[in-house]
Amino acid sequence: MNHSNSQTIETYPTGFWNKLIYAGSKDIDDNHSKEKIILSNRITLLIVAGSFLLGLILLLQGNFEIIPTFILLIVLTPPVVFLNRKGKTDFSRVWLSAAIAISIYLGTIASKWAIKYELLKTSFITEEDFYIPMLLFVFASSLPCILIDVKKWKPLAITISIYIVCFCSYPAICNFLEVGVEKNEIFSDRFIWIYNLGIIFFFVIVLSFVFLQSLNNRFEIEIDQTLQKVKASNEILSSKKEEQETAYNELKNLSNRILLQTEQIEKQTNELNSIKERLLSQKSRLERKTNELENKRTELSKTNSLLENQNEEIKAGILFSKHIQEAALPSQGLFEKLFENYFIYFKPKDIVSGDFYFLQEIKGKIFLAVADCTGHGVPGALIAMIATNSLKRIINTFNDFTPSEILEATNKDIVNALNQENRDATNDGMDIALCIIEKKDSNTSIRFAGAKRSLLYSEEDKEDVKEISGARKSIGGFKKEKTKPFVTHNITLNAGSVLYLFTDGYTDQNNTVKKKLGVASFVKLLNSFQGEPFSTRKELLETSLIKHQGDMTQRDDIAIIGIQL
Repeated sequence: MNHSNSQTIETYPTGFWNKLIYAGSKDIDDNHSKEKIILSNRITLLIVAGSFLLGLILLLQGNFEIIPTFILLIVLTPPVVFLNRKGKTDFSRVWLSAAIAISIYLGTIASKWAIKYELLKTSFITEEDFYIPMLLFVFASSLPCILIDVKKWKPLAITISIYIVCFCSYPAICNFLEVGVEKNEIFSDRFIWIYNLGIIFFFVIVLSFVFLQSLNNRFEIEIDQTLQKVKASNEILSSKKEEQETAYNELKNLSNRILLQTEQIEKQTNELNSIKERLLSQKSRLERKTNELENKRTELSKTNSLLENQNEEIKAGILFSKHIQEAALPSQGLFEKLFENYFIYFKPKDIVSGDFYFLQEIKGKIFLAVADCTGHGVPGALIAMIATNSLKRIINTFNDFTPSEILEATNKDIVNALNQENRDATNDGMDIALCIIEKKDSNTSIRFAGAKRSLLYSEEDKEDVKEISGARKSIGGFKKEKTKPFVTHNITLNAGSVLYLFTDGYTDQNNTVKKKLGVASFVKLLNSFQGEPFSTRKELLETSLIKHQGDMTQRDDIAIIGIQL
């Protein structure tokens, strides 16, 4: 809570008491408004504290007649501080004035009601018990005039109306309760005289405070206006003095700058003359260099035209290579002949691919493979053609071999073809997953061997996709030590089961935060396809990759084969 006259006292409880007194007062308020807020807070706190102490003393003495009034004052007046803190100062003053009147009114009536029904016992009821509350009304009637601005006639009228209602209805309520002096004779001459005098005194107090507050407000306004004028005059004089000092300093600085600039101009004139001479000599050199650059530009234009022609020829050759590579891949007709349901997701990174897939039927055996050769683009495609021819020749020649024997033979063939027996040879080769599929009665036998590639499969009516890992070595390349041979894995599946063969292009694709998809996520993705039609699984894979990839470019060739037995 901010107030210009408040003191910062951190000790408790004094600091807490000051916070309550200045609750609601702000630096932006005028002095008159601040004093009204502080006065209403102080009156509230004094009423609460006084009521508590007096009530405690009366309780100790055994006098319970005024206790209801003190209890009501303690309950009804504290909200004034809360209302001031919330900025509702006008309403808080109406509340304080009304709370005092209502507390006296209801407390006195409650005591008389309790006496009538012998809830409170008293030895004798005097006239003072009736007209003292009237005098308290008259005293409390000054509070609205003190706390509420005369200009705000609505809250003033509300509070005065509350006092008038309480003042006038009090005798009628006492009469209704049949409690009076000397057996219900409450309207004695003395009481009526005091009652009328109280009414006159009430209006005299109200009119006096209204007049005094109006006069005080007018004086405060005049004083504030005078202070504002004096303050404005002081600010004008201070600003003029600062302006004169600033102007003098600016003139002094301007004079110094003119002297410095004169010296700088003389130096710059001399420098410009020397620069002019250098520019003339540079001009002649630039003319010679311009002629040389023009000749070089003509030569570069001819070179660019030649490179463009060569680029078109290379591109045409690569496109032709693409047709050759596509012709070497198994046809759609062969897949349709051997499998009722299948999909091929083949997406080279460049025009031609280092990935390839293989399918051939010999003597009732179906040879199915997916391979990833070293590199991509033209280098990868050359290795892929060598590997395809090698694999096809070995299978046609040794079709009774197991998958592991076929991979061993292919490894030796590629090592010989690329001359990789010595250490200085290239380390190119391929990773491959190879299956031999044979139908036996109602089941299908699957024999699998892999070189750094796995086989994924799911059995009919089962949700989990399982994985068979291949050997941790590649086909081809120079090997320093002897490695473990390739291993053939045998499984038997029912009709309706699904096989997946894939390269690492799909699982190694990174997203915008350079995070790979990974084999685990790929398997989870295939699990989610279990209830989907087989014909839509390729599109689902494409959609999932696009969502994961975002704005990132394709990292490697992609090849995925899915077949349903």
